[in-house]
This record gives sequence, structure tokens and C-alpha cells, in this order.
Amino acid sequence: MPVAYRRRMAIFADRAEAGRELAESLVRWRDSDAVIFGIPRGGVVVAAEAARILRLPVDVAILRKRRRSAFPRSSGPVAGRTVIVIDDGIATGATASTACAALRAEEPARIVLAVPVAPFDWSPDPEVVDEYVCPHRVRAFWAVGQFYEDFTQTTDEKVARLLSRDLLGE
Repeated sequence: MPVAYRRRMAIFADRAEAGRELAESLVRWRDSDAVIFGIPRGGVVVAAEAARILRLPVDVAILRKRRRSAFPRSSGPVAGRTVIVIDDGIATGATASTACAALRAEEPARIVLAVPVAPFDWSPDPEVVDEYVCPHRVRAFWAVGQFYEDFTQTTDEKVARLLSRDLLGE
């Protein structure tokens, strides 16, 4: 695909910019007892930026048990709290749905699925997600990466750095 064509389709420069924009749609949870969970790996970049702006703790939504050792949970129990699950976008929705279902088992008060971009006609299962936030619902949707100028793969090391830094103090 020619670069000029790709740039016209891009909405975000990178995942951090997507996180800043997504935070605008989540402002009502700023400084609340909510906790943000990013879906590895790219979703953690979006989540970390949104968490920084909203002054909320950020953690990682682990979908496979053997990944828990790489990213231990730091947010504590979620029972009775609002959980905001963030990814860098929705393609099929399978990963986001799995993450939300796993967190639902921990009995949060509310689960919010928040993504910067998704197909226009996609919506999550209402038994798993209480609220869905998506500022860009797009009809001509082929892949999440088409909406980012920089969609390079996020490494485990970058995820670990984002989760270990003091997001609330920056």
C-alpha cells in the first residue's frame, strides 16, 4: 500500500497518541477507584498513556497463565471496582472478549471495554461488558494497524517498563 494512501487512513501517529485521545472519552473515571487493564502487548501502550492522564493504576490483562510470571499483577483485587479494559483496537473482538470474561470472574462492580478504533458494527457481549467506549467506529475496517502511522510490534520489555514506572507520578 503506498505511503500516501496509508497516511490518509491513519487516525493516530502511534499507540501513545491513541491512549491520549481515548483518555478524553474516559475522563469521568479520572482519580476514581477504577483500574485500567491493558491487553498485551500493544494495548498496554494505549492503556499506560490513558492511565497516566486519568491518574489511575494500570495493569496487564493476562490471557494465558504462563504469561503471569512475565507480568505479575500490581493493581491488587478488582472485586467491587470499575475495571477498564483497553486494547489498541478491535479486529475480531476475541481477545478483548476473553480478557473481559476473565476479569468478570473476579467480580468487579463494572467492566468497561475501551478501544480507540473498531469496526462500525462490532459490539461486545453485554453479559461480559457493561459499557463499551470507542471514539472511532469505522466502516472501512481491514485491520487495526491501518489506523496507525507507527504500528510496530511492542516488546515484552517495553510492556514491563510501562508497568513498572510510576505512572501516577509523571
